[in-house]
Amino acid sequence: MKIFFACEYFVPFTPGGAEASNLLLARALVRAGHRVTVVTPNYGAPRVELLDGVVVRRFPFWARTRPGQHQVDALWTTNPLFYLVFAWHLLVAARGERPAVIHAHHPNALPPAAAVARLMGLPLVYTVRDTGLLCPIGGGCLLGHSHVPSDCSLRKLIRHCVRAYYPLYAPESERRKGRRALLPLRWADVWIKNRLLSHARVVGVSEGILNVYRQAGRIWADRGVVAYAIPPTPASDTLESLREQRERWGLSENEQVVLYAGKLSYGKGIGVLLRAAETVVSTVPTATFLLAGKGRLAGTSLPPRVRVLGSLPQSELFHLYTMADVVVVPSIWPEPLSRVLLESAAFGKPCVATDVGGTREIVTHGETGLLVPRGDPEALAAAIVALLQDDARRRAMGREAQARLGERFSETRAVSALLRLYAKSSVSRHSASSEENSGR
Repeated sequence: MKIFFACEYFVPFTPGGAEASNLLLARALVRAGHRVTVVTPNYGAPRVELLDGVVVRRFPFWARTRPGQHQVDALWTTNPLFYLVFAWHLLVAARGERPAVIHAHHPNALPPAAAVARLMGLPLVYTVRDTGLLCPIGGGCLLGHSHVPSDCSLRKLIRHCVRAYYPLYAPESERRKGRRALLPLRWADVWIKNRLLSHARVVGVSEGILNVYRQAGRIWADRGVVAYAIPPTPASDTLESLREQRERWGLSENEQVVLYAGKLSYGKGIGVLLRAAETVVSTVPTATFLLAGKGRLAGTSLPPRVRVLGSLPQSELFHLYTMADVVVVPSIWPEPLSRVLLESAAFGKPCVATDVGGTREIVTHGETGLLVPRGDPEALAAAIVALLQDDARRRAMGREAQARLGERFSETRAVSALLRLYAKSSVSRHSASSEENSGR
């Protein structure tokens, strides 16, 4: 089967976990005997590249960024001109290769993918892995609610939501650029994408994120299926390399590492984590918190024994997993299915996480990690302390997390779920085309 991935970003440009997941999935489909072509903007990489059998076609783009966790200004890729340019290059590539299905993986890849699928009579599949199609600010209401409120509207967005959202996520310079004046256009953009979503088969990275969209009326109950992300295959660090890594980061042998990997943002629960860290360090003096991820903590004083490492390449992050005693995911927003949970389990590490979104689908409380209420620094601190003070329990949880990962989050299961959906989409599309032709 020939499969087209339409991606706003693709490696080496990886502003989030989606890009790593997409590469692993594309490689898995190739290993299963299928041809995968990725069409994506070129932010400064080879125009055509072959990555372990995956063909990557990057079309000319007017903005540039660096490889890694960097991205261009959102206005460059959230506009009709971008959709038209993307659609044109996607159409040219699709006419040359005649794929069986087009699979869009980012909100801004959905309009061009939908247009080309419509023109060529191809099935359209879209992966929901965040809240980007819920509203122009990505479902800011979900920072305080479990579901999108029923009174969600443009008027409420302008009068209420942005007042809570901008102080947390947009610096003063952003507000001076007149971004608020663009909110009606951005609202219309999201509305159009949701119309397009109603014609696609939807893949959710967890039941949790699918339920958020179902409750909000964005997808039909029978249109979404779960295909869990593929976990990484970790390389084993030798005792010597582990010692070298600890020396590199200035860690003594008796220090216990609590690792946080992700954006340093409100929705990721960084503020809750910093408050919890004070309690943990006062109770367990050997504990050290390492925060790896992009973002700044402007105006925030760090508690003792908390270190911000910044954005790191995946290879360096994997070394940190090896050194970690506990991995923490304190998200406030409904985390669809954090790659950090997959990665920590792959390295045999227990995780302390908030019980939000799809987290419960990978963390079994008391068996593979500990779940705590979101926004509760006391509960978060207590759970971290409990694991740091019990070596046997911590290691047993890590082993169990690693063992269960292969049962539910295997490459075979992910590929099988997608192929079934592709086949179902093709049959549905063929039936719809036949009915349309007979009606004429």
